[in-house]
Amino acid sequence: MNDNVITDTLSDLNRKFSLQEYKNLKPALRVVFKNDLKKAMERLKKGFTIKMLEDDYLFALTATRASFSMMQMINEYREVSHRLGHSWNSAQENAENSRSKREIRDRVLEGLFQSRGLLFNRVDDRTIAVDPEILSQFTT
Repeated sequence: MNDNVITDTLSDLNRKFSLQEYKNLKPALRVVFKNDLKKAMERLKKGFTIKMLEDDYLFALTATRASFSMMQMINEYREVSHRLGHSWNSAQENAENSRSKREIRDRVLEGLFQSRGLLFNRVDDRTIAVDPEILSQFTT
């Protein structure tokens, strides 16, 4: 991977550090991939504010770009998140709630960034949001 990440665009970074690329690598090269990702994130931190797209940040970000459909999706997301993991739910209900939560989250991200499944998303001129769900898959 190219060490000069600063000049790369976010789309280049998203291509380099995609789940598909990672899954296609042999185990020995996955360590190199992870190290290159760490270097890329360190370089991005020098020029941008890096935020993780955790639920709280996702809610705050959605509130700044509010539309009725986005707020409706966030309300559904919160409701499903609340139902998830309660002891009165069966394993099947929890699995369905998890799937529903992922689908709603994907729709919200698509509404915010006009894309889905990307590690790096530009919020504004100074902020890049990193998807922790994708990032966590690089550790498995």
